[in-house]
Amino acid sequence: MRTYDSPYIADWFAISLRWITLVGTLVSLALNDLMAALAWSILVLLVWNVGMTFFAALNMRLNYHRQIALAVDLLLATVIFFQQGGVSGPAAWISILPILTASVYFEFWGAMGSAILFALIQFGSVLIITRSVAGALPALLPAALTLVLGALFGFLGRRLVVNLRVS
Repeated sequence: MRTYDSPYIADWFAISLRWITLVGTLVSLALNDLMAALAWSILVLLVWNVGMTFFAALNMRLNYHRQIALAVDLLLATVIFFQQGGVSGPAAWISILPILTASVYFEFWGAMGSAILFALIQFGSVLIITRSVAGALPALLPAALTLVLGALFGFLGRRLVVNLRVS
């Protein structure tokens, strides 16, 4: 673990976006009475973000902090995605979590990489269930939406970083 003299604004952005996603997930699941089934994964996400908040508040980072943060967000989003029913579940949009983290830390190509990986997870989850490409074709729409969100947030992440560097 390393400490730094100045805070990392990108960490605060990632933490804030993670809190917003967490609240949105809780609301979405509560509206669909699925809280009990996801209590442990939501709790892990909550504890993870509290830990990241303390790191940022203490101006500390892990070695490979950005990569670890993205990997954990991707893993937790994947677990939540499968736990709540995949592309037809109430929190199917959870792919936004790793996309937002990647857009803040790795800008456009990071966001696109996360979006591509999650789009493959979305399509693959339906392909495994249906066991045919034709049966999985309806999953192309959510996968395509994930890719569009990756491009959009990747572009916005790039603009954010450029503006922060100018300031």
